[in-house]
Amino acid sequence: MTRLFKTTYKDRKDKKRESAKWYVEFKDANEIVRRLPTFTHKAAAQEFSRNLEKLVGYKKASGGQTDPNLATWVESLPLKIKIKFTQWAILGGQQVAAAKPLLEHLEEYTHVLKAKGDDPKHVRQTITRIRRIIKGCEFRFWSDIKDSRVATFLSALKTTGEIGAKTFNYYLKHFKSFCQWMVTDRRAQENPITHLKPLNASTGPSRERRPLERWGRCRGC
Repeated sequence: MTRLFKTTYKDRKDKKRESAKWYVEFKDANEIVRRLPTFTHKAAAQEFSRNLEKLVGYKKASGGQTDPNLATWVESLPLKIKIKFTQWAILGGQQVAAAKPLLEHLEEYTHVLKAKGDDPKHVRQTITRIRRIIKGCEFRFWSDIKDSRVATFLSALKTTGEIGAKTFNYYLKHFKSFCQWMVTDRRAQENPITHLKPLNASTGPSRERRPLERWGRCRGC
């Protein structure tokens, strides 16, 4: 059961005041009593309290699973609350990782590659290619990644002549490695693009062109 209430405090004039936010009190998955500030509006606080009660109840009954009916609600929670829920064994670490922007994960992946001793030029090129896919496909979070969008984006680059078949495969390889690192580091459950296949690069150009807008005006133009 959850309990919804407002706390009280004394202001600078030693006058008793009531908190603006509603607090929810509950027992976590380990039967430890927890308190958490929610919202200033009671209706929103009540909805939060009901969903939290379902979340904790399902986890206890299922032996550690998260209620799939609450997946959307869990995704909408602020990152700070998700971290708290992880610390209190209400959510798994993967669900918190899923709430972080992909570019933040990519920044951490950069440090991992550097720590392995990879060539700095190779690291820069790898991260640049992964970032280009993330931005080009408009992926913000892990749950946004779709294999079809990655395939379509890379195919468009090849069709316009910006990259050849070999470079297409390098882009795919680097992005796959990033996704696999997310799984290996327990930030995600499975690699969503693992089945995407490289192109036959035995023939055709392999150059990677810069976008036209990067070039300055040519002489005589």
